[in-house]
Amino acid sequence: MLPLESVRRWGVDLGNVIIYNLPPETKDKISKTFIFPKYRVLNHAEKLQEIDAALATNSHLVPLAIASLKLMIENCGAENVWIISQASGMERFFNSRLMHGHKIFEKTGLRRDHVRFVDEKKEKADVCQSLSIQGHIDDRGMTLFHMQNKVSVPVWFDPSKKDYKKWAYRFTLPILLVDDWGEIARFAHWQDRKT
Repeated sequence: MLPLESVRRWGVDLGNVIIYNLPPETKDKISKTFIFPKYRVLNHAEKLQEIDAALATNSHLVPLAIASLKLMIENCGAENVWIISQASGMERFFNSRLMHGHKIFEKTGLRRDHVRFVDEKKEKADVCQSLSIQGHIDDRGMTLFHMQNKVSVPVWFDPSKKDYKKWAYRFTLPILLVDDWGEIARFAHWQDRKT
């Protein structure tokens, strides 16, 4: 496994790594209010602004995620950092709008064309390999299991107890387990180094 400070090209999951996943009832409420209203006339831009605001108000960022993602981009270059998220259908729309609602692009320097959505978690490994990603941060053991031999530094971000119990002993190669973004930033020495 490469030392974390040697990783120059990163993939980062979105749900529960940057923004906590929305509960189903919140998504349902926002859908009914803004996406499928019976009698609401707004132009497209106004509707998106309202959806973005509602999503931002009803969701929470993972502590230190924005500041750490910004440090990652400052130290590794915007061309070397990608969001790789599993989402399909309406979930993909919500995740995209959550990024806008929380102004992630503006606050971190993340490139808008550096977001990749996949339909299944295991597909993230092939995306990482095709983009020459060296390190990937994800909260799901299944995702990182499929990245063995494809990503040099798989980082398991604050896994749930259930996910840890299911996947922890299935890995055949080393994996870095972290509790929060502060650990990643310290291990990578991002605050000390600039490109």
